[in-house]
Order: sequence, then structure tokens, then C-alpha cells
Amino acid sequence: MSAKSHKRHREAISDAPADETPRKHKKSKHADAETNATRSEERTASEGLFRASETLEVELVAESSDATHLPPFLLTFPLAPPPLNLLNNGEGGIRFEGFRNADPRKTRQEIVRAEAPKMVYKGMNFGDEALAASVTKYIVGVYHRPSGTVRLVETAGIFPMHQRLKAKLEEEINDEAFKAMSWQDKRKSTGDAFGSRRQLRKTKVDEAALVTAESTPLTDAIANQIAVKADAEPEIDERRTDLPPYDVNAETLADAYDISGVITFSDTDLPLKKLVKGLKSPQTFADTCKELKISRFVESHFSTEPYRNLKKKQRKLLAPYILAISYMVLLHNRAGFRGDLDRRKLLEEKVIPELALSRYLHLFAEKRDAVKFLVTSALRARLRNYLAITFLMSSKFEVPVDGLAAELKLEKNACIDVFRSIGCSIGSKTKTTEAGTEKFQSAKLKVPLTFPTITKKGTNVLPRNLWQ
Repeated sequence: MSAKSHKRHREAISDAPADETPRKHKKSKHADAETNATRSEERTASEGLFRASETLEVELVAESSDATHLPPFLLTFPLAPPPLNLLNNGEGGIRFEGFRNADPRKTRQEIVRAEAPKMVYKGMNFGDEALAASVTKYIVGVYHRPSGTVRLVETAGIFPMHQRLKAKLEEEINDEAFKAMSWQDKRKSTGDAFGSRRQLRKTKVDEAALVTAESTPLTDAIANQIAVKADAEPEIDERRTDLPPYDVNAETLADAYDISGVITFSDTDLPLKKLVKGLKSPQTFADTCKELKISRFVESHFSTEPYRNLKKKQRKLLAPYILAISYMVLLHNRAGFRGDLDRRKLLEEKVIPELALSRYLHLFAEKRDAVKFLVTSALRARLRNYLAITFLMSSKFEVPVDGLAAELKLEKNACIDVFRSIGCSIGSKTKTTEAGTEKFQSAKLKVPLTFPTITKKGTNVLPRNLWQ
């Protein structure tokens, strides 16, 4: 645009009347009436909904005392939910069933089972399948038509529904038979059911290339040579799993057992440092035992004359044995007859350091979950054997039986069986006290190690749980 034309354009704009400004388009009266009517209807509907929500009552329903009544269930499907066409509860659809534990003490334990034409789902609210059942509660609002109220009903928790395919011909899968199958058989069975043609050909090639005893012509000759060699060699000692590593043919008592797994502690462990200082005198040792919660039996045994006025090197060697004995006595008595141990409580009480506790629970207990452990009869026997061996090796390989039996709350004969099972001989001795002379039985370790055998007549028979 040139300068002259630009000037003429500005003049035309300035000469325009002031009242000629752009105006908005006006709606007709008919359109305004329709809009107002629509808004009025929407407002009436929303007010009606608001009034209905105001009058709706909410009622908290207590748990039903009827054992046959099941609350609402919250289900999760970790892999994938069932198809929508199966969730119609009709013919050919999925069918849900609920079960409750008949034991009056376990009425909160429930199982939900769902069956579809080709799939079976199962979930439970207890055991390892429970999802935060101990810390979280879930409440579901259920509309009750007769009373026009919403009832808040507590559910039985969340049920993770695990799915599996139905077996052919509607037969249940034999889990035991499947576990007994070899790896090759499992692979072949899976390939036959779901594998492609290429995978089936590869499986046949692998089977043809597999070398077995039946496919080797020299099998019988090799087997005969192995049998002849085995007859010529002496019998191999069957190692006992309820004992620490041991040498049956050891020439010295110190080499008979290796208990480094239970007496190895870090030099920086605070209890170990305190105990080394506490062994300087009987008074400081008593104060240290009280602070570290060491049992009276351990305190009284190591307060006698042989353990007084020890040098620092001797105190450093003895302190790990005392701690190990104290920790094993504590675990044995805490487990009791039922064998239940709670790792969290033991850590909160600060009676055993965390590293030592983890090592002892690995040796003497089975893990149930993150905090619960179980000391079985076989593991209890192992714990007693380890304790007796540690006690012997800290006391010049000879100890009184009565004191340990009282501390472990065992009958004296049962405690004698423990010492005999680790290769000790039992004898009678006397000691002089303020009341006079007393007799007691002592256990003494001997080498080479000799373990008692079970005979038909019943002599030298040990309790079965020592061998399980």
C-alpha cells in the first residue's frame, strides 16, 4: 500500500460515524424461550437428584452371627479378569462359590472358587495369599431396596484369584504325578498340548539325540565295574545333619567338631566388647550378664574358679563361647514346645544382635513368612546338639549335666541322651559345697568320636527326634 492510499484509508476511518460500531447478533425470543426451558428442566432434575441423596440413609451393619452367611467379596485377578460374556451368572457363564472355615476359631478364613467352561479360579484371604489382611479392613456399600438405605458391610478382605486350565475330559490335574515327571517329560507334554509344528520337530530331534542308559551298549559292563569297585572300598560314613562339621577320626578333642559357625562374631559387636571387659572380675561379670540378659545358669557356671582372673587374650577367646551359649539357650526356651519364634519381637527386645539372630534362625528354624519362624523337632535336636558341643568346648570338654537340663527344662535322662548322641561318656562325680558333699553326673567328650547305635533290644536307644 502506498503512502497516499494509506492516508486516505485513515481518513475514511476517522470520518466514520461514532454510532456505527460492530454489534452482536441478537437471538430471537423463540430461541431464548427454548434455552430457558432446557435450563429449567436440568435444574429441576439436578435438584431432584440432590434431594434424593439428602434423604438416603447409611447404616453400618455388624457382622452376622449366622455361620452360613457370607459377606460381599472383593476379588482381584492378577493375570487377567474373566471375559465379560462369562460374568452373566447364566448358562455357560462363570459360577462363584464361597466357603468358610468350620472351625469356630477360624471363621474369618474364607475361600472363593469360580468355575468357567475352560478355566478355574481360586482365591483365599489367609496364609501367603492374603493381601494386607492384618492391617487393612475393607467396607462395601450395599443398597438395600426394602428399606431404601445403603448398608456398609465389612468384607473378608481381598481375594487374589489365581487361574488354571481345566484338564482334558473335565478331569482334575494330578499335581503329584506332574511333579514326579522328569524335565524332558514335562517339556514334551507341554509341547504336545501347545507347541507349534516347528517346536514338535525340534523336540523329536532332541529325544533322538538324548543318551540314556538303555541306549548305551556298555551300560552293563560299566555298572559291573562300579559295583566291584564299591565292594572293594570301605563304607563311607553317613554324615549326620544334626551336628556341626565333625571328624570321626580326630586325634584331639579340639579337632573333633568345628563350631565356628555359631561362635564367630565381629570384633566391633558391642555385646562382645562388654563381655570381654566384664570377665575381669566376678562382680563386673555379674553386672555385664544382667545388662546383656545372660541366663543365670551361664553366669553361675562361668563365675567359678577356672574362669576367674583371666588374661585379656583368654577373655577374648572365652567371650564368643559364652555369647553363643546364651543366645542358643534363649532361642531354645523361647521356642518352647510349639517351636514358634517371632524375629521382630526378638529384635525389639535387643537380646540378640541382628546378624547373629539371622545366622541362628537359618541354622535352627524354618522360615514361615517375613517374621515368623518354626523350630521343628529335628531342628530342636540340632539346636540342643550345637549347644551341648559349644558348652563342652568352652569348659575343657567336661560339663555337669544337671545344670544344663534344668536350664533347658529337660529331664536329666533326656539331657544325658543329648550328650551321648554327640559322643560323650557319662560319669558320676562329687563336689564340696557349704551343705556338704554332693554327687552329680558329668558328660565328657572322647575321641575318636563314637555315636550310639539303635539296637533291637532297646539298649543305647535315643529319642527319635534326635535323628529326624
